[in-house]
Amino acid sequence: MGRLFLMHLEGNAYSCKFCRTHLGLAADIISKNFHSKHGKAYLFNRVVNVTSGINEDRMMMTGLHTVSDIFCVGCGSIVGWKYVRSCDGYFAISSALPVRPSSKLYGAPALGGCT
Repeated sequence: MGRLFLMHLEGNAYSCKFCRTHLGLAADIISKNFHSKHGKAYLFNRVVNVTSGINEDRMMMTGLHTVSDIFCVGCGSIVGWKYVRSCDGYFAISSALPVRPSSKLYGAPALGGCT
């Protein structure tokens, strides 16, 4: 395992609930109209300090999508998911990060099944 290099964001940053590693800027929010099983979620144009898990198909509120969970590089906790592609072919967009009202990010659970 190598040395961990983290990006520090300047401005109004959202961070990991557990280790406070910066994950995204408020200026990079595309939409606040997303929901996860645990509540409100924000769609970001760009996030940092995350790694992606394996791609899997999940049934979301907007239909079937191929997504990948994203994990904080600081502590390894799940902080959200990343859209890889829509099963109906409509879009493949950056990252959706579930957030709590306290602006600390937390993970989104898997649902799923697409062919």
